Amino acid sequence: GTGQALSAITANNSQNTYAYDGLMYQAFAASSGAYIKNFANGTPGTGTKLTTDGAGGITELNTYFKDRWDNYRISPSDLFVNSQELNSINKLVVANGGAPLIRFSGDFGTAASGLVAGAVVGTIINPYTQNGGQLVRLRVHPNVPAGTILGYTATLPYPINNVPNVAEYKYRQDWYQLEWPLRQRKYETGVYSDGVLACYFPPALGIINNIAP
Repeated sequence: GTGQALSAITANNSQNTYAYDGLMYQAFAASSGAYIKNFANGTPGTGTKLTTDGAGGITELNTYFKDRWDNYRISPSDLFVNSQELNSINKLVVANGGAPLIRFSGDFGTAASGLVAGAVVGTIINPYTQNGGQLVRLRVHPNVPAGTILGYTATLPYPINNVPNVAEYKYRQDWYQLEWPLRQRKYETGVYSDGVLACYFPPALGIINNIAP
């Protein structure tokens, strides 16, 4: 068949000039100070899998946590993941326990009882903190691509930093609605906002990328 070779595409056309850059773009920006870890390709088009640390944790996340503590004395508060990575983390953490996690639930005085099985990892402990460990929330996000984990630090631990929010949305004009002129036998309206996402401390961001399922 005919077509264009992938090697012929050299320009980056992934950005939308009419939309503000999100947290991932700000993390990938040159000299941002954010933690960036791109896994090796491994199997072409697949990437490299996460690995267990043998103690109920994830080796690659521990490396990320340690880097942020060693360089900035901070800990992420949230890890935004795709459903693919949530499955991978669940399997690694639960399988490392050596047995499936099963909970029986019901009135055992009757003939029938309900069986609840399975587990979901909702938080991960970051051991590299001043207070002996911090719980980092694991959140499935609809817009995080498969194979990617986005770490975010909501607050900075420095006593005087003049940064009330690590990231916030700055509006030039808040949400507003316009009714368009009548063109057909129905009313048409549009809802808009005009603003930009400001990130005051990019090292609060972290990206682990190219993760295999």
